[in-house]
Amino acid sequence: MSRFLRLASFTLLLLSSAFAGAAEPAYFSVAVGDLDISEGKLADDTELTGYSWSRMSTSLPYIVLDGEGEAFWYATSDSGFGGGFRLNEDRAQRGVIAVRLPHGSRGVSGRFFYPKRDFNSYDVVKFKIGADKATAEKRKDFLTAKLDHYQKLQSRNIPGAAWFRHEGREASIELNGKASTNSPIPTASRGLFQPGDDFDDTYSLFSGNRAISENLQLDRVLPAARAGDAADGGVVALSSIEGVTVKEIDWKPLLKDKQPALDPLATNVPADQHVIFFAGFESMMLLADEADRQGTPLLQAAEPQSQQVNVLERYQRQIGLGRTALGRMLGPQVIRSVAITGSDAYFRIGTDFAIVFEPQDGGALKLALLGQITSNTAAEKGLTKAGGEYGGVSYTAWQTPDRVVSSYLADLGKAAVVTNSLAQLKRLIDVQQGKTPAIASLDEYRFFRDRYKLGEGNETAFLFLSDATIRRWCGPRWRIGDSRRVRDLGVLAELQAANLPKLAAGKVEPSLISTDLQFSSSGEVRLTTDGVTSSTLGSLEFMTPIIELPLERVTKAEATAYERWRDGYQRNFSWAFDPIALRFTVDAGKLAADLTVMPLIDNTEYREAIALSRGAKLKDDSADPHGAAVQVAFALNKEAAVVKQYAGMASIFVPQLKVDLLSWIGSWISIYADDSPIWEEIAKLKTEKEMQEFVRGRGYDLPVALSVEVSSAFKATAFLVGIRAFIEQTGPGMTIWENKQVGEDSYVKISPSPKAIPRDQPESKIAIYYALTAESLTISPNEKLIQDVLARKGVRDAKPEGAAKPQAKGDPKASAASATWLGENLCLEMTNLALQVFAGLSAREYQNNLQRLAWDNLPILNEMHRLYPQQDPIELHERLWGVRLTCPGGGKYVWNDTWQTMESTLYGHPGEPKLGSGAPPQLSDFSRVRFGLTFEEQGLRARGELTRKKK
Repeated sequence: MSRFLRLASFTLLLLSSAFAGAAEPAYFSVAVGDLDISEGKLADDTELTGYSWSRMSTSLPYIVLDGEGEAFWYATSDSGFGGGFRLNEDRAQRGVIAVRLPHGSRGVSGRFFYPKRDFNSYDVVKFKIGADKATAEKRKDFLTAKLDHYQKLQSRNIPGAAWFRHEGREASIELNGKASTNSPIPTASRGLFQPGDDFDDTYSLFSGNRAISENLQLDRVLPAARAGDAADGGVVALSSIEGVTVKEIDWKPLLKDKQPALDPLATNVPADQHVIFFAGFESMMLLADEADRQGTPLLQAAEPQSQQVNVLERYQRQIGLGRTALGRMLGPQVIRSVAITGSDAYFRIGTDFAIVFEPQDGGALKLALLGQITSNTAAEKGLTKAGGEYGGVSYTAWQTPDRVVSSYLADLGKAAVVTNSLAQLKRLIDVQQGKTPAIASLDEYRFFRDRYKLGEGNETAFLFLSDATIRRWCGPRWRIGDSRRVRDLGVLAELQAANLPKLAAGKVEPSLISTDLQFSSSGEVRLTTDGVTSSTLGSLEFMTPIIELPLERVTKAEATAYERWRDGYQRNFSWAFDPIALRFTVDAGKLAADLTVMPLIDNTEYREAIALSRGAKLKDDSADPHGAAVQVAFALNKEAAVVKQYAGMASIFVPQLKVDLLSWIGSWISIYADDSPIWEEIAKLKTEKEMQEFVRGRGYDLPVALSVEVSSAFKATAFLVGIRAFIEQTGPGMTIWENKQVGEDSYVKISPSPKAIPRDQPESKIAIYYALTAESLTISPNEKLIQDVLARKGVRDAKPEGAAKPQAKGDPKASAASATWLGENLCLEMTNLALQVFAGLSAREYQNNLQRLAWDNLPILNEMHRLYPQQDPIELHERLWGVRLTCPGGGKYVWNDTWQTMESTLYGHPGEPKLGSGAPPQLSDFSRVRFGLTFEEQGLRARGELTRKKK
């Protein structure tokens, strides 16, 4: 018996040792060049040189194992530019494949996918690694590769950053015993007016979007405070930190004695809050419907998105008011006008806001709102309804613990308000009771309401940011509060990622959680079935608004960081600070916007245009407006120092010019292209090479022109004589000058002489034409365009004095002017044909941008699929992070089993790319686009108008 027991014990010991050994992970690390290739062949000529990093960053190698385990490719220190992939004679430079198997005692097999030389597709080989290659020392290589992989993904600033930070942090802790220096904290927040990218210089410049982003700088977050500052007593009172001290504009000389009509609800909105006034309930619905249909017109086309945050729907749910059919029917009957206001513009993270209603019938409106909110919130989990009072005003509140619902309703007498924040409600009540100044008390508001007269021009909405609003946004409380909140959001995202397995599986036991990461003021942090929440900070879905954060004392490091930011920001303004106003018009015929930013920052990107044009002015008939396919008109101030400098340089380089340029040039310059079937041919060109060949063969036929106003036809003639003398002296006998006639007017053709024509181009049609009139000098390679210029001049000459201007209908011989320019200094107009041509010429770039955006979603979707293959990665990502990843071209994401990756149905994946759509679909909706800039009072007025196609 004892022998049996000893044998059993020995057997159990062996078994336990075997199982213990099997439970230990096995690590492998093999240079790509040393892989045992079982199928396929590694290319020997793949190198990294000659390709953009943006392209390569989406085309890194990846490994798919045949069984369980993790595998990562990483570049060794000598493996090429940017840690990229190279295959050449030196096998060590091909990078390393590192593998971890959860259970040892077996070899590795799988597939290695790597980019081809052109980075436009992938090659694949099957490989094996023998079990004898596993050593404990390879653990460091594996963790190094894993850390490198997730840090690369994190650095790309693509969806999934929270998960990539978490995985990188875990790998760093496992490798080094501590987290890497890569902080799990995001570095920027997004405000209402901050563009995601400098996506399109032309649109951004002409729309005024550049001016807004320059002035507000809402994307800049203060540096992090040092750990331990508070413990060392390094704290200061927030009230002791000085905010922006740039002086205000004196509006009284600009306003004079004007008494414009004011928005009825302007007396109900605090003077230091942003506000958008709607002409009525129908106007609010009209603008909301247009946003649903188009996004911001053309902005969505220029800046396509690869994700949907559903901000509008989230806030509608929060306050219990949606655009329901019942609301649409009741709204016009009980609501006269509407205003939306709040204390900051950080809608994506979480902000306080209020909808203020001017009632037709106060009692009916309150009953309608009460019924809507009660009905829309009735099914919400954990809802409580309560009443309260502030300053003698009663309110009703609907709340859920997670703040998915947070709605306050109050009757303010001549107005009713619904808000998501009690702090905001208190501010509105203080205004109503005269304790806080209202928007209506501001001279700057009255100035802008005189410029944008109430009810004028089919106004849909009027947005106003007062000096006090922007000053508060740039003050210590908001900048430090935003900086803290963004970092707190990063910590919540890290905790969400750390608990992803439980959340994904739906097996969460609600509980308190702790972390070694630092919150600014976390309160109680809990894991719930919906994710991680903080009693003071909120959740990833909705962070507690800055206005509600307790922020009386800050660290000295935060104070110093703010003061450094403030001093740098203030150096942008040498004159005064900058209120902003914007009017929207939306109707069946057009979309229009009229923006004023006053003043611009000193170092504005408009400075060159201002230097050239401020002081000059485009008149209605300047620059020969005639309905061109595309036209840019620019007012030129001849007295500007930079203009005189350019004119002086021309005289130096061409000394034969006996006449000073500035003695005959007028106050405008224009470049334009007229309608022609040739543009439809150009729109079909697909590559830059095709475009170059077309220009070489057909460039003579392009209907483009440069036109300059003439202040003295005599001096302009002398100038042209000097130009001709210079050309004939420089290249004797190389040109032929011919005078040609149209009616009573003449023009000149300059063509190459026979000895200047290449032998292989005996039929060359290249020529330059110009027409000099008392009004302008126009130069073009297209003869018909010059003839049309003179035909329009004939129409103007034949027109009786004081007769109305004929409107452009597409025939340049029958029209003299198309419409008033939208700006006085710089204008751009384009027809739908021009839009389509530009879309065609930039189609490949547009496709590449959308392809990149579509591919940016693939890494996190692949992670979700790898971890939870039975769940839809799109739905899972949205449930975990509150963001739905979408294909920017409108396609879908599906799993490609052959390549073991998610892919877009429109744009494919890096291994099998597809081009997708070639042009923004929004372009087809409009027949004409017009922009105009006016530089005034050291500021900017930008107007835009998009005319819809007639149906």
